[in-house]
Amino acid sequence: MLLRGSSGPATSAPRRQQQQPRPTAAGRRKCTTVRAAGGGEGLFGLKGLFGGGKDAPPPQQQQQQQSQPQQPQPEPATAPPPPAARGVEFPPFQTVSKGPVYDLRFYEPYTVVEMDYRRRETGYLTLGQYQDGANADRAAFNLTQPVVMTYHPDGRKTMALMVGSPRDGGGGGGGGGAPPAPAAPGVRLGVAGGEVVAVLRFPGYITPAAAEEARQRLLAALREDGLQLAEAEAGGLFRVAQYGQVYTLEERLNELMLRVQL
Repeated sequence: MLLRGSSGPATSAPRRQQQQPRPTAAGRRKCTTVRAAGGGEGLFGLKGLFGGGKDAPPPQQQQQQQSQPQQPQPEPATAPPPPAARGVEFPPFQTVSKGPVYDLRFYEPYTVVEMDYRRRETGYLTLGQYQDGANADRAAFNLTQPVVMTYHPDGRKTMALMVGSPRDGGGGGGGGGAPPAPAAPGVRLGVAGGEVVAVLRFPGYITPAAAEEARQRLLAALREDGLQLAEAEAGGLFRVAQYGQVYTLEERLNELMLRVQL
């Protein structure tokens, strides 16, 4: 947040010493978290991403932080899009290019657990339960992001979540083995990635209007740059990746993805 101050004309009266603003607890914000999966960290263990802020540091520490110049942080060649969280894994990708409207990324192949769905809540819970042990080996996996929802031209919707590394060094897919089969009906394992996608970020809730507005913006930018869509995307298919807590009143980060041909 940018704070703008103003100063009036000088007067003969002695200046009053400006009172330092008292620290507030504005950072303390509450959100609603569903604890049905992901242990004590909320659904998919995403409590540290958007839910619950940190207390403001004391004034002396704030002054020390402001007096120190900010050092630019180098961006790794392969890094998850923000927000990142400790202990959360992301699909591996490399940034091909960055632009004012969208980024181009190459995603390496990775294993996902996926299902067709009608209600998002059902998909969230079912895929999260797989990560927590609802599989043939009762193996638990580390938390992953994002939740990727694919919207097909025929109205069908698919939700996918990357299968994380075995939790606490357990079995079930570690050491290059295949992940265990899902226990819930209608849930399946698949492979995602191995493709170049154009990615446009947009905040807020994923409503049909918001997704379509983001899709049209991305389509216009791709046409301007002369990039062609893959066959399925040219027919109307698109994906939306959702980061952060599933249930929260905080601002969300989403990415609309379209596969392109290079």
